[in-house]
Amino acid sequence: MEELSFGFWVSLLGSGNNYDQHLWRPALYRAFPGWRGRRRDLHLKLDYLRVLRNKIAHHAPIHHRHLTVDHDRVLECLGYVDAGLARWSAQSSNGGLSRP
Repeated sequence: MEELSFGFWVSLLGSGNNYDQHLWRPALYRAFPGWRGRRRDLHLKLDYLRVLRNKIAHHAPIHHRHLTVDHDRVLECLGYVDAGLARWSAQSSNGGLSRP
């Protein structure tokens, strides 16, 4: 499924569609076992990362951003999918090489 963009996956969580009843409740919520909140709030967090990713991909300047906050948000959202991978990523990005 590498041909589907990050924006596509983020849009599955968006509001203004009937994905809640047809996708989120029956199955999609299982992709985020670490999430305990509203689908809309998760969408906002992932959309923040989508915008950041697009800025980086299109070579927009990001040096003025609070990059530590951006990094923490990436790890936070990764934790919603896989807490162990989020811990490993945090350790790896801090110079550690241990695996969970």
